[in-house]
Amino acid sequence: MSVEATGTGTLSYQWFHNGDPLAGQTGASATVSKAGHYWVEITDDVGTKRSPLIFVLESYGATEVKSWGSNGLAGPAVPKNLPALIAVAGGRDYSLGLTEEGKVILWSWSLWDSVPTNIPTAALTNVVAIAAGDNFALALRSDGRVVAWGKTGYGVDKVPADLRDVVAISAGGSHALALTRSGRVYAWGASYAEQTTVPDWALSDIKGIAAGSYFSVVLTTSGKPRFLNNKSIIAQQTPESLPPLTQLAAGNDVVLGLTEAGKVIAWGDWGVEAVNVPSSLSGVKQIAARADHAVALKTNGTVVVWGNKSYQQDKVPTALTNVAQVAAGESHFVALRKAE
Repeated sequence: MSVEATGTGTLSYQWFHNGDPLAGQTGASATVSKAGHYWVEITDDVGTKRSPLIFVLESYGATEVKSWGSNGLAGPAVPKNLPALIAVAGGRDYSLGLTEEGKVILWSWSLWDSVPTNIPTAALTNVVAIAAGDNFALALRSDGRVVAWGKTGYGVDKVPADLRDVVAISAGGSHALALTRSGRVYAWGASYAEQTTVPDWALSDIKGIAAGSYFSVVLTTSGKPRFLNNKSIIAQQTPESLPPLTQLAAGNDVVLGLTEAGKVIAWGDWGVEAVNVPSSLSGVKQIAARADHAVALKTNGTVVVWGNKSYQQDKVPTALTNVAQVAAGESHFVALRKAE
């Protein structure tokens, strides 16, 4: 990819990927080797300016969605003839998919009217990421703006008016998180546990976010997890010594962290089953959690699940391989696999 720029004096360039400067990428064009968000900083004799965000998404070609849990009822049945997808998400009795064209789709098995089926027009084009809460959903557009919709009494569908330049989103039980490219956290929706109170330290130097049912945990640029409400019970249970983490996932009373070596670390309230990570689990590249269950996607394309199995969440489809992404809903799991 490349940019065209004019300025005063000599121009210099520095490209960034997911917030980190790319070594050797200091010209008007850059080599793209990974999915994620990019931008370039251009400096002349007057100062430095940033380009708009550029999102590079991975396409998997033909895909197939597998889903299980919800007590094996009509449960997480997947519609036939879904288009090729590049992302999935799980909510309460529904799932989301994102097409290659940037359109959000939803399927549900709920008998109630609490599912956010009222997908707005802004979520039907140019979407680059999705997140599913209990009764609401989020979409991140390619222009760095967030769209929220659903049925909630906590105002989680009211996106902050000044929210711009977003690179990541996360949906909790009834609150939402967004992360800007400057490393600032935004939070809105339910505030009964101070999960949407953003302290000064979370206004910069954050690289990851995860919204639990009633709490918010973020990942600093040094790989350390911190809670927006550090007085919460689950925050107090954070292990004192943790290696640098690369990803976070959150459920009801549990937090998962993924290390650089592909190991999963979990902590949470006493009695929470999802803290019991299988001891042999390794080679993990993605994690997801919801309620009291969790799933890990391994580098070999297989999945491992653990935690509560009241809704048959442990009944992984036979021979589930070639998986590209996983997601956790309130009582089900979703896997996006590359069709063979």
